Amino acid sequence: MELRFTYEKKEWIRGYRLYQFIMKRITKLELVVMALLPVIWGGMFFIEGMSMFTSILLAALVLVYGTTGFILFIQPELIFKKTEKYHQEYQMIFTDNTILFETTEISSKLGWDVYSGYCEKKEFFYLLQKNVNYTLLPKRAFKTKQEEDKFRELLKKKYD
Repeated sequence: MELRFTYEKKEWIRGYRLYQFIMKRITKLELVVMALLPVIWGGMFFIEGMSMFTSILLAALVLVYGTTGFILFIQPELIFKKTEKYHQEYQMIFTDNTILFETTEISSKLGWDVYSGYCEKKEFFYLLQKNVNYTLLPKRAFKTKQEEDKFRELLKKKYD
């Protein structure tokens, strides 16, 4: 099975952001806490004014929003802009034994053992490596629904 695609910037960034949740770098609980922090700070500021506690809470609020904002908005833009291979056409050929991976600058033949598993979401397949790396495969790269289904079955055979 052969896939050819070039990442679209917005698509790659969506995939990157979603991966942060898949790997639990950012959790839903953290988003709830982020939503509650300004409310708590506002209530404390209303009750106490600018006390030592509200100042510390404000600093925590700035730190949490700044870090999360960087991870979800600034970092993906920088990574996409600086990584040349994300702007090139990918050609990937999947067989029962190997994965052939090519761009204009990269050509490699990989065994399936390079990946430790996969994750499927609405728009993407993620081929997960043992470390934090992954290969993002947009589902739009499949020519037909049957080809996508066949690929899903291949992944299940390799990792389930």
